[in-house]
Amino acid sequence: MEQRTGRIDRINSSSYFELKKEGEINFENSLQVFYPYLADTLEVNQVAKVFNKMNDFIQTFYDISVIREKDTLVSTDAIIKEIPIQIKDFLTSKYDHDNKYWPEYDDKTTENLNIVGPTKEQLNILLESTINLIKLNFEKFNINPYRKENQFSIRANIDLNKRRAPLMVTLINGKEFNEIIFAIDSIIGKSTHSELRRINVRAAIRTSLLEKDMVLLENNDYLLVRKLMPINESGENLIKNIKSVITEADTLEEKYTGEDIDGFN
Repeated sequence: MEQRTGRIDRINSSSYFELKKEGEINFENSLQVFYPYLADTLEVNQVAKVFNKMNDFIQTFYDISVIREKDTLVSTDAIIKEIPIQIKDFLTSKYDHDNKYWPEYDDKTTENLNIVGPTKEQLNILLESTINLIKLNFEKFNINPYRKENQFSIRANIDLNKRRAPLMVTLINGKEFNEIIFAIDSIIGKSTHSELRRINVRAAIRTSLLEKDMVLLENNDYLLVRKLMPINESGENLIKNIKSVITEADTLEEKYTGEDIDGFN
C-alpha cells in the first residue's frame, strides 16, 4: 500500500496544496486510490483485511499502550459481508513540524535535557493508584482490576446490577506533545453484531454519546463507549467518569443486542 501511494502522496504535491487551501477533504482535492477486486473471491478478504488494518493504524498510531501482533494471513473461511468504510478524517501531526527553530544538542547529553511530560515511573505509580481507587469504589467484580503486562492500561469486569460491565482504562497521548490523558472504555457489543452493523444505529449511538461528552469508538472487534479526561483531575472525577461510561455502554448493549459480554480479549 505504501509503495503504491507514497510515491505520489507527497507534501507539496498538487493535492496537498488544494487540501491546504480548502481546509477540508472532498473528492476533488484528495488523492484517490482504488483497489479493484473480484466479488466472491479471496480478493474480497484481502481488501477487507487491508482496509481494517489501515483504520486500526489511524486509530491507534499515537496510543502508547497498543501492542499489535503481526498478522498477514487471510482465510477463505472468513465471511465478508461488506468492505469496511475507510476513515477519511483530516489527519494532523502531533509534533511541531512547522517550528523554524531547533535547538542544537551537539554539546549536550541526555542527562542535561529537560524531561517533557511524566516519566514512565510516574505513569506506573499512577496506574497502581488507579487500580486501588477502582477496588475501593466498586463492591463486586467479575474480574478484579489488573494491568496488562508491559502496557499502560488497566482492565476489569465490574458487577453492575448483576450485569457484566467490561472496563479498560488506558493512558494515551493527548492533543499536546507532552500531554498524557486517561481513556476510559467499555464495550457496547461486537462489531459484527447484525444490529450494530447498521449505519443508522451507529449514527444514533454516536449522536447520543456526543451529547454526554463521550464518543463511539469502532475497531475490528468491538464498538466501545469512550470518555477522555486529564490525569491531573481528582480521583472522585475519575470514578464518576468510569461509572458514567460503564453504565452508558451497558444500557446501549442491552438496548441494541440484548447480550451481556464478558470483556476485552
